Amino acid sequence: LVPAFKIASGDNDFAPLLRGVADTDKPIILSTGMSSQGQVDLACSLIREHWNLRDLSPGLALLQCVSSYPTPAGQANLATIQSLQSRCDFAGYSDHTEGIEVAALAVAAGARIVEKHFTIDKNLPGRDNKFALLPMEMKIISNYRDIFAKMNIDRGLNVQECEMDIYNN
Repeated sequence: LVPAFKIASGDNDFAPLLRGVADTDKPIILSTGMSSQGQVDLACSLIREHWNLRDLSPGLALLQCVSSYPTPAGQANLATIQSLQSRCDFAGYSDHTEGIEVAALAVAAGARIVEKHFTIDKNLPGRDNKFALLPMEMKIISNYRDIFAKMNIDRGLNVQECEMDIYNN
C-alpha cells in the first residue's frame, strides 16, 4: 500500500529493520542524521546486498540530515548532498531548520527529495512543532517545485533564446 519506506536517522544502523524493509522490495529513503560516512556506507551495503540476492534494485535515497531540533541553518551541511548522490539513486534533505529557506537551498544543492515537518500550530507541545511548517509555509515551498525543475535543466553554455535579441544586435 505504500510506495516507499522511510527509515529515520535513529534507526539507520538497526540491521534487522534494514533487512526487513529491504524484504518489501520497495524503494527505501534513509536519513543520515547522527551517522558517519562509514555507517551510511554500511547501511547502504546491507540494503543492496539484500536486494542483490533477489536481483532487485527498487531504489535507494539518502537524505542529508542533522538530528538537532531545530537545526541551526549554518549547520545544515548542505554540501553533503553532493557526496550522497554518488552513493545512492537519489539524494535529498531531511530539514529540521526553522523556515523554508534552507529547504529551498537544499534543492539548489541537488536534493531531489525534501522532507519537512508540518504542523497546524507552532505552540503545540513537542519538539517538532517549533520548526515545522504551517499550512501557508508548506504551500509556498510546494510552489517552488516548478522553479527548481526549470533551474535544474542543463542547456549547456550557449546563447539562450531569451538573449537572442541582444546577441543579434
